[in-house]
Amino acid sequence: MDADLIRQCAVDSLLPAIVEQFIATAGARSPFDIVITIDGRRLDIPPPPSEDEALRIVRHFVSAGGDVRVGLTRFPAHLAAEDPSGIDMAVIDPCLNVRIGTALFARIYERERARDNSSDADAFARAAAIYFSEHPLKE
Repeated sequence: MDADLIRQCAVDSLLPAIVEQFIATAGARSPFDIVITIDGRRLDIPPPPSEDEALRIVRHFVSAGGDVRVGLTRFPAHLAAEDPSGIDMAVIDPCLNVRIGTALFARIYERERARDNSSDADAFARAAAIYFSEHPLKE
């Protein structure tokens, strides 16, 4: 993981080591990574050749009711806008994806750390499981 990208783009409330661990857990190979779960099937989409094509794919599958994860943080694209047509380049741009993904993860992680005086490792494991669940804001 690029330390400059983390320093410039991740939210300040997470230590860089936690951000690195979070992004490693996401397992994205490219800023254009798209993983879709629809009708119980997981589709790994090859990274599209352009941002425009990536955005078209994301909007299409969010419209179809898929759980679409995108970018370095595998951000849940349906959270980016109320309507799929409102999903913009922020979900694909590497820096913006890291910013919005780490902001959501930080919110979940802090809640889990406060729960039962959890250790950082336990809180991270629970927060990651929640973040990567189909409905990360409902947990």
